[in-house]
Amino acid sequence: MSDDDDWGDDPMLEDDDDGWGDDTAGDNMMATTDGEDDNNDGWDDDGDGGDGYGAVGLDASDDEWEDEEKLPSKATLGAPVLERQHSYAVLSNELLFARQQQLIRVTAELLFVTQEEASCLLRHYGWKNSKLQNEWFSSQDEVRRKVGLSRPLDAAQLPAPESKVQCQSAFCDEVAVEEATALNCGHWFCNDCWHSFLESQLKSGRRAIFATCMGMACEKDHNHKFGCACNEMIPDSMFARFIKDQKLLDKYKDWLLDSFVEGQRKIKWCPRPKCNKAVEYSQGGYRSITCGCGHTFCFSCMEEAHMPCPCDLVKKWNAKSRTDDATEIWLAARTKQCPNCQVRIEKNKACNHMKCSKCGHDFCWLCKGPWSKHGSSTGGYYVCNKYNESAAKGAFSEEESKMMDKQKVLQKYNFYYKRFVDSQEGIKHTKKLSERLEQQMTSIDVNRYLFIGDAIAKLIFARRVLQWTYAMAYYLKSGGKKNLFEHQQQMLMEHTEKLQELMESDSRGLEGLLQSRKKIINLTSSTDKFAHEMVKHVESGDFEDRLLSEADIATSMWACTTCSTVMKPDKMFCTRCSACRRHGEAECRACKRDNN
Repeated sequence: MSDDDDWGDDPMLEDDDDGWGDDTAGDNMMATTDGEDDNNDGWDDDGDGGDGYGAVGLDASDDEWEDEEKLPSKATLGAPVLERQHSYAVLSNELLFARQQQLIRVTAELLFVTQEEASCLLRHYGWKNSKLQNEWFSSQDEVRRKVGLSRPLDAAQLPAPESKVQCQSAFCDEVAVEEATALNCGHWFCNDCWHSFLESQLKSGRRAIFATCMGMACEKDHNHKFGCACNEMIPDSMFARFIKDQKLLDKYKDWLLDSFVEGQRKIKWCPRPKCNKAVEYSQGGYRSITCGCGHTFCFSCMEEAHMPCPCDLVKKWNAKSRTDDATEIWLAARTKQCPNCQVRIEKNKACNHMKCSKCGHDFCWLCKGPWSKHGSSTGGYYVCNKYNESAAKGAFSEEESKMMDKQKVLQKYNFYYKRFVDSQEGIKHTKKLSERLEQQMTSIDVNRYLFIGDAIAKLIFARRVLQWTYAMAYYLKSGGKKNLFEHQQQMLMEHTEKLQELMESDSRGLEGLLQSRKKIINLTSSTDKFAHEMVKHVESGDFEDRLLSEADIATSMWACTTCSTVMKPDKMFCTRCSACRRHGEAECRACKRDNN
């Protein structure tokens, strides 16, 4: 290695294929949630690494992603006074590029190849150093053949300095040797052809980093097919030499850096649009991460932070709201099939006389029999005696039974989803409160208001924990453990709401909060304790055996599918819109008759 290498001794090549030790402190990079330079290590305080190689050139101040505001900074409301040590680091593009180049240098020295060859080898193996080493030392020639990395041409294979060579494209003739270039495969092309080819590769997308020679390895005189093409990988230096458009060249560099990060199990890009930072988490797997841009996400599934909810359950919950799952439940709960043409029909009034808009068939909504057999003797338009007789015996049709079950599932989903969304809105509201308080603060007042920054940060954390416990509760099997879970959930919600009210209750703003300092500190501490205890309880594995793949119909509360009003399980009608629980209809005469 060169004397001017800033990285010190050669790093150990780890089994995790990233080529780096697990101790992030070895990079002089403090493990942090916001990328700030708390230990004076010399890196940029904002974690953006300047305008280093591979930077996409987007400044955080130009971020148009407005749905998520930043958390309070130390320069304003201040960080929590006592904060747990985080085991991850926010990495700039500059540091990522330095690591990438270091890995190339180490690999080149270890395999006794040039850095250009090492770069091609690592790209082909997805920057998995261990796999490359194992296969290289087993059969170097086989690896060279597979990657497309021929040995350098001998002097005898090179043309004389002042001679001419035939450009192997279909459009060129002989050119002077100084106006042509060949890779180690020996296919000569004029420099104009190389420029056009490499430019077209870059314009076609990120597969350009795996571009190969445009020559043909097959020497047979026939129409060449896919397998006849030369697989010699084009090195970085060819792009740097022939591409003059700096934007295209920057894209190529960004793609190389992307491929490097994607090959590291312990490093991932922040998923927030327009953020160009990466995060290194030495442990890997499930972990809530806060990037330097303020975005909080799960390192494992890359979704928004969802502690304490497991990743697979988060995926299932999000799929229900983002796809047609919830729609399918609604259709099964609120519609029936026409007995004649099977098209689905929704009932929107109390009258049981249904007329299919597709086939014109008239039938009774409750018993599904022909309407011609109904009249005053069967109960009239609003009651069906046939249905009531069957209902009194509990002998519902299969369709009716499924419909009532789906109605309960929908009511349960509405209950938990409403609270989930309320918690989301609560986080946004808390961030807006933080912004309002920041505007009232002057630079000399910062130390006086550290407790407010602590309260805001822990309030947001508690609301996020609360938000995802609602998703988890939806899938928990009913019983003693769920009762305990919901008791803890209720305690956390009460403390969170009290802290929120306390932070907003005083119209005097910061001065009023200063007067309530002791009360805020105590309530912040207890709220944070409840939030972390709930996370700890879930992560201990106590509820793993109680999580269902699909939610059951048992619930401690239900939300009306018409107006979303929350009701206790013993209530059969919504107190706001009078919709029945069995069918979800606001004017269900059959259920009201049964209730009477």
